[in-house]
Amino acid sequence: MTISHSIWKQILALKRNQFADKGEVDILEVAQDHESISVIVQLKPNNGPYFGGTFNVLIKSYFNRTNPPKVVFLTEIYHPNVAYFGWGEDMDVCLSLLDDWNPCVELDVIVHSVLYLIKNPNLEESYTPVIQPDMDPVDFQTNVQLSLQGVTIDGLRFPFNYVM
Repeated sequence: MTISHSIWKQILALKRNQFADKGEVDILEVAQDHESISVIVQLKPNNGPYFGGTFNVLIKSYFNRTNPPKVVFLTEIYHPNVAYFGWGEDMDVCLSLLDDWNPCVELDVIVHSVLYLIKNPNLEESYTPVIQPDMDPVDFQTNVQLSLQGVTIDGLRFPFNYVM
């Protein structure tokens, strides 16, 4: 089965996207099966609390576009809007774009939204039990930096993830 023309257009649009030009987005892998297309992107935010980190994200889009794609972090991340209950589990993204899904939304919009969420975490709507909504923003920022350095936080060991 070959990858459809529509999907290739979306991948090329993502490559031309302004974020790809700034080195924030790389497409690592594209695969297709009988019901979906999977794209793994690498996100390297150039500012914000996760600056210096590198995060791989799987976006699995179904050919039946009435359902939203599955967006999962493959790289462990200390983030209030990424659910994790222990490593080895899916680290789903809490993204309003997926909750209010519109089948016309294309790959570059999804990637841009995830990159925006990395740069602008929403502490007030924490999706994970590890980060409380009333957490002090300074403590949160400290924990983010420690997580990128590979430190254990609240019993979760994070791999070193800091590249400059």
